[in-house]
Amino acid sequence: MANVLSILRQDHKNMSRLLDALERQIEIFDAGGHPDLDIVLAIAGYVLEYPDRFHHPVEDMVLDVLRQRDAAAAQPAAGLEREHQRIGQLARDFNLAVEAWISEEPARRADFLDTARSFVTAMRDHIAHEDREFFPAAEAALTAEDLDRLTDSVPRLDDPLFGTADRDSYVRLRQNILNWSADEAASS
Repeated sequence: MANVLSILRQDHKNMSRLLDALERQIEIFDAGGHPDLDIVLAIAGYVLEYPDRFHHPVEDMVLDVLRQRDAAAAQPAAGLEREHQRIGQLARDFNLAVEAWISEEPARRADFLDTARSFVTAMRDHIAHEDREFFPAAEAALTAEDLDRLTDSVPRLDDPLFGTADRDSYVRLRQNILNWSADEAASS
């Protein structure tokens, strides 16, 4: 099994790919088109499910050990738990906006777009902060034994989108992300 920090970094790469897929759907909607409803629903479900159930609790465990090992090294990650709560609320707000749009409640197009874009921006900022500040601090301060204990304590949860799980709700989304990634690589 990969080291806990490698797992978290891979989650960030995966989330960035998911945010790319969401931004493509937002662009279609903003241009007056019809985004792929299945993809938008799968994204809304995933951002409610995986980060708060797995990713953020694991980061919080790493932060706790980092604080115990070296409080000064943990300082750049001060407020991380509050940030996780804020991100969770933004994910719930995004999910509610998707539900309102789907149920054709009198939600304005601009309101949905604002909520979706706010979520994407907050997630990208959050990921960048952790990649730039938190992970390097943890890598520098935590011992190999700390990382081994943390890795052993990581719940064995298969990522429902990027793991080996084959949930129907994520099949089209996964294929969309893989196809788009392949198209991007081919055009590079």
